[in-house]
Amino acid sequence: MRQNGNVGTTPTVSVLLNTSFKEAELFVDEPLSKQTEIELFDILGKKITGIYNGILPKGRYTFNISKGIYTAGEMLFVRVTQANFVKTEKIVLKN
Repeated sequence: MRQNGNVGTTPTVSVLLNTSFKEAELFVDEPLSKQTEIELFDILGKKITGIYNGILPKGRYTFNISKGIYTAGEMLFVRVTQANFVKTEKIVLKN
């Protein structure tokens, strides 16, 4: 996880594949400092891994998703959970 700078007013989630490093990068913009849980699920709703669980200070963060935990072309879901907020994003990871 690394902090990357300023953010807007609402939490956002995005994913970028980095094929040269054999991993995907998950970006989370957090406008407030809150207890945050970030999890990765398969298409059947089974939890694959927890990415982060703790206080996430205000800022933009990058989390790496190792290619060893997913298969190319697989559809996954990233869920960001906070006290009064849940956001789920569908992602398709390719080679």
